[in-house]
Amino acid sequence: MTGHGISDAYRDAELLAGALDAALRGTAGEQAALAGYRHRHELALRELFDLTLAMVAYPPVPRFVELQKRLAVAIDTAAADLLTLSR
Repeated sequence: MTGHGISDAYRDAELLAGALDAALRGTAGEQAALAGYRHRHELALRELFDLTLAMVAYPPVPRFVELQKRLAVAIDTAAADLLTLSR
């Protein structure tokens, strides 16, 4: 419904690449690097996923509008977080 899945895929690829790079360079152990990836993945995914699930239930219009507004804020926050990955 939100069309956000491709953004999730790109973000997760970037996060995983960073974790694998750290493991291969030896700056982090493999288990620690992958655990860090999983933690960041779950944090990034949770709010957007929960909002999407709430929206696909097609609640009454006032609630749906509220969810859309919360989704817009969550997407802006996720975009800002993505910018930090490229630095």
